[in-house]
Amino acid sequence: MGKAQSNPAKFASGIWFDKRLESYQTFFRDDFGHKADSIATANTRITQPVLQLVYDWRATSYAAALPSLLPGAVSDSLDGYIRGGYDPERTSQRIDMLVVALADRVPAVARGKKLRLRLQKELTDIARKLRENDESLPPVLSTEAVWENYLTLHPFVMGLHRTMELSFVAIYVAFENFVTSMISAALNGQPVTVRDQKEFKRQFRQAFGEPTIQRCWFARQITDAREIRNSISHAGGRVTTKLENYEGSVLIKGNRLQIFPGDLKDLYETLRDAAVQLMTSECWETSANE
Repeated sequence: MGKAQSNPAKFASGIWFDKRLESYQTFFRDDFGHKADSIATANTRITQPVLQLVYDWRATSYAAALPSLLPGAVSDSLDGYIRGGYDPERTSQRIDMLVVALADRVPAVARGKKLRLRLQKELTDIARKLRENDESLPPVLSTEAVWENYLTLHPFVMGLHRTMELSFVAIYVAFENFVTSMISAALNGQPVTVRDQKEFKRQFRQAFGEPTIQRCWFARQITDAREIRNSISHAGGRVTTKLENYEGSVLIKGNRLQIFPGDLKDLYETLRDAAVQLMTSECWETSANE
């Protein structure tokens, strides 16, 4: 996994987080979505599990990115409220009202039709320039300022920390569900579950072969991800016995795993590559010819 732990910030005992706004971006990439959709269309036997995986990972990516979207939304809303939205019809009505008011107060305006038309034209031009000037000004409250304020709120940082953990679990669980569904499809609908590990591994090997199970299930990064998922789900994110010799890049502080946005991206990329191997396995061609 990547170096997501760079520049960590401590919130409280046992809680560290990435304070950089730019870190919290969507990890899902459309190129994978397009490729998966093409594969799902070509091989109807795996359409459902492939599209389900795409949905699960895309939805998790959006959920994990919500913290980065909130400050911008707040800044834009406040800016729009303070400056007021531009309404061409209302602006035109106000200019007409202003010309009428001037005609009531200034005899020369009341007597001169050309002068009134000239006033309308000049006021319209002034309004346009004012609007353009407003649009060129920096926001009343910057996105970065909103983000820094959010980081002073304990509920927000606690939620941020937990969102990263839950997103990590969601990415892995979606992959695990995908794997069992793919094995089942390759074995003509046989029920497959990871609860019985011995039977699960036997079915995996039967469906895809030894090289594939080694790359897509027993690879070190995937095994580590599985143990991290188990730790978050069943041990409160603490370092378990199976993680005592962990040498990956997920930050460990106070005997607890600290999940950062970069860890989500790296996990997604690792599992995405494994998922593509299963989608494009030769077993689908072999079974189609039988």
